[in-house]
Formats: sequence, C-alpha cells, structure tokens
Amino acid sequence: MRKKRELREGARYHIVLTTGSRGPWLEAERHDAILLEVLTRAKAKYPFVLEGYALMDNRLDFVIRPLPAGALSVTMRWIAGVFAAACNRKAG
Repeated sequence: MRKKRELREGARYHIVLTTGSRGPWLEAERHDAILLEVLTRAKAKYPFVLEGYALMDNRLDFVIRPLPAGALSVTMRWIAGVFAAACNRKAG
C-alpha cells in the first residue's frame, strides 16, 4: 500500500485516472466533449485550478491545484465517478 499523500496548500498535483480494464477504451473524439462537460460541472462544485489535462486511450492525466489542498481526493473522486457514469450512459 502506498504512503498517504501529504497535501500542501498551493501545490500542483499530477493525477492519473486509469480505465478499469487498463486497456484501450477512451477515444478522444467520443470522450473529450464528455470530459469537458464534467470538468465544467466540477469547477462549479469544487474550488480548484485545472492547469492541464490529457485524454489518452487508456487513462486521463490531470495537473490540478485544489483550493484548499484537502479537497483533492473529493474533487477527483467526483470527476472520476461522474465521467465514468456519463461514458457508460453514452455507450449504452
């Protein structure tokens, strides 16, 4: 088990979210619009600065600065859950 991350105020974090199967599943042309909509909703719900993101075929990478630092895990759990549910709904 990995050591618990110590969050610091004002720090940037590189977060990687992988697909459940770890295989290729995401398609930029299908999932980018969904991700942008989820991120817009997340910004309205949680205070954070998104400094960058990358949508790859098997993972999502984010560079995020939570405000306050303690909100990182709550914010990322919400983004991951809502994005997964939206993709599953679209896939049928």
